[in-house]
Amino acid sequence: MSDSQSQRTIWRSIVGRPYRWQGIAWMILGLFWLSIVATQDSQPWRWVVGVVWLALGLLWLVTAFSD
Repeated sequence: MSDSQSQRTIWRSIVGRPYRWQGIAWMILGLFWLSIVATQDSQPWRWVVGVVWLALGLLWLVTAFSD
């Protein structure tokens, strides 16, 4: 097994094989959360949660499209 294939196998064991709709769902959740936070006076941790959900969705989409 080559180094590249070994790294890919390790990455798959950690991340799995996400579907595109899962990445889109995480991003929609993050956008929805951020839109609610933006319309209210809120605490900073809520902004962080929304950004994390967006980042997770983007990561899942990139992983799904790279397969």
